[in-house]
Amino acid sequence: MKYQVNGKGHEDGIYVMRHMECYMGEEQGKWDCGLHAKSAYAVKNMCDKLRWKYMAKMLDSPYNLKRQMIIDDAEKYDKNEETKNKEAKDKKKGKKGVKTASNLG
Repeated sequence: MKYQVNGKGHEDGIYVMRHMECYMGEEQGKWDCGLHAKSAYAVKNMCDKLRWKYMAKMLDSPYNLKRQMIIDDAEKYDKNEETKNKEAKDKKKGKKGVKTASNLG
């Protein structure tokens, strides 16, 4: 294999999943799964991207029995974040709400 990691790490599952994703029956040493990194930072960056990719695929899989619950929770979270962002922008601009005759005092 062109890419081998020495030592212990938390990335073993990512490497296995990437190899399973890329293997198409080639003989040993003839298949390329795209794991080429020259620095520790590049390895971490590559593994983080693959981790997000695999996590998203598993969460959004039609075989995931909790898929709809996750989608609903994500939508609620997005709406809550939009509200927080709008409130933060309004606060930053100095707006505390619309002044009307009833709240002017």
